Amino acid sequence: MSWGGAGLSALLALLTLVLGCARAVSPPLEPVRAPNPTPTPLRPITFPLDDGPHDNLTEWWYYTGHLYDPDGGLYGFEFVIFQVIRGDYPVAYVAHAAVTDGPRGRFWHDQRARLGTLVRGTEGADLEVDGWTLRAANGRDAIGVRTPTYSFDLRLESVKPPVLHGPQGYVD
Repeated sequence: MSWGGAGLSALLALLTLVLGCARAVSPPLEPVRAPNPTPTPLRPITFPLDDGPHDNLTEWWYYTGHLYDPDGGLYGFEFVIFQVIRGDYPVAYVAHAAVTDGPRGRFWHDQRARLGTLVRGTEGADLEVDGWTLRAANGRDAIGVRTPTYSFDLRLESVKPPVLHGPQGYVD
């Protein structure tokens, strides 16, 4: 294809118009970096004190296990209490419980919640969420869940020492 003088002029005019309407590309913004504060040294985990609540953003006590009835029927259970702290808001406690009922082929679960204040003790956890209870210290724990459908009242005793997350026991 041959571009004559008029055709080439028209093409150059069109390119100038298109390029003239294009936005200038700005250089990329530099990311804003927060100052790098000196981290607070982590203190060693100490039991039974560290069985209990701390003033962390989120913390939980979680239990799962299998139980047998006198006839050999297998049941599974799960129980957890979450503690959530956000600024000046009241501390939130959320509990969840579940039962797998093998003999009847059923699964049940329920949850409870309450607002309150940080419950701190010197000897482990002593928590209650709308009637469900957890007492935990030095590997001797007690869980109490009562509902119209399922209830359990368990006394648990550790047969092994605690296992810490990572080298110092903290989840980042």
